[in-house]
Amino acid sequence: MRRLLPLLLTVATSACAGAEPDAPEGDVASEALAVVALTWRASDAAGLAQAYVIEHAPGRRAAALGVLSLPAANLVLDTSLGVGECRVDGPRGDAGPMLLRDAGEIAVEGELGVSVLESSWLPEGSLNITGVAYAGLLTPRAHASKSLQVMADGSPEVGPFAVVLTPPHAVKLVAVGGHEVAKGRVQLSDGELTQALDVVWEPLEGPPVDGDSGATSDLTAVVFERKTFGAAWTISCAVKDDGHFTIPAGALSALPDLGADRTDSVLVRRIASASFSARHLPEGLALSVSEDQAYVE
Repeated sequence: MRRLLPLLLTVATSACAGAEPDAPEGDVASEALAVVALTWRASDAAGLAQAYVIEHAPGRRAAALGVLSLPAANLVLDTSLGVGECRVDGPRGDAGPMLLRDAGEIAVEGELGVSVLESSWLPEGSLNITGVAYAGLLTPRAHASKSLQVMADGSPEVGPFAVVLTPPHAVKLVAVGGHEVAKGRVQLSDGELTQALDVVWEPLEGPPVDGDSGATSDLTAVVFERKTFGAAWTISCAVKDDGHFTIPAGALSALPDLGADRTDSVLVRRIASASFSARHLPEGLALSVSEDQAYVE
């Protein structure tokens, strides 16, 4: 029996009109995308696997991926961002209704064996989502696998699919604004957050991180996030993976203050991606993400 997992509480419960999945009508979403994301963060004991087959309102893909906490997918799909360029994004607005299709059993297979993702049915609720969401934990050592295969059995709604990913090298964030990152935190004054902000991480030519043997990423990004209850602003920069990038002062000045309850953080993400398709699913995106984060205090 499918059960709701704590891992899926960021998605929460949702609502959707009751139409047949293969024949959306009226207000039901008419664009579809499958996303599988395998993410390892340096400070966590395990990796996180997420998978969704999403039908969403026309033109609301970025907002839908934001609701489902898939920022790496938005980075990969935004082909307008060139290396060395940054973009400032505010709240993406209402994603509209989303229907999550059933893809059958989904598993991740690597050198250490097979991990079957838990599937949960999201019923009607406040986020305007309904359907099947998948999540699971991956061992830290799985990150060092030469390759991982994601396999879905498929269902009457979506055909079976398989896609191979090689996890990118692990990321270690070293310093932000000239201050050393310690235990996932860095001390910065408000004045420093209005100036150009240097971000330093271990470059690929440096020593391996914890015996890491991953692959070169397709995209490396430096991200500054500012969040408060009900609002999030992000600076996303596509960068050369040489261990250093400076977030422009103009981008930081474009962020609203958001008050005393805001949370600021800096991330470096290495992203490897692969595309796939299946019956009733013309577009799929698989991601393997290595990242490190520092909260700003």
